Amino acid sequence: NDMQIILKIGDKAVYPGHGVGRIISIESKEVMGSQLTFYSIEILESGIKIMFPENRVDTIGIRPVISKEEAEEVLNILKKPDSSLHVQERNWQKRHQAYRDKIQNGSIYEIVDVIKDLHNIKKDKELSYGEKRMMDKAQNMLRSELSVAMNQQQDLALPVHSL
Repeated sequence: NDMQIILKIGDKAVYPGHGVGRIISIESKEVMGSQLTFYSIEILESGIKIMFPENRVDTIGIRPVISKEEAEEVLNILKKPDSSLHVQERNWQKRHQAYRDKIQNGSIYEIVDVIKDLHNIKKDKELSYGEKRMMDKAQNMLRSELSVAMNQQQDLALPVHSL
């Protein structure tokens, strides 16, 4: 989409693969003879600080936090029992890569897919260490964005918490 994101200090935005962060600084630096604007974002969940140039916002896939309405839609999707697996990959390495790609993609709906998939797998068998870590990461990213979207101070409980 061509929607140019305008970021200001204090704004919250989603950094793909990391989750919701807050813009903590905006500075201009000279790079190879031209002035570039750099943003620093601090990821709420991990405290990691990432600096990125303004002209890479689209490439990186940084996006605004979803709206309250979208957050409610996401919670409804999570509540629905879902028997079909989205990632029909039996080979766990390929499946793991597919999940990683979905999480890196930055879309909250892709993250929900990963959570629901892993939840379905968990019904049949114990999740592997890698799958558990993937589930934790996906749930933390989702929870942190939903909390911000719904203006809740503390992390909100995900409805699929039969997880």
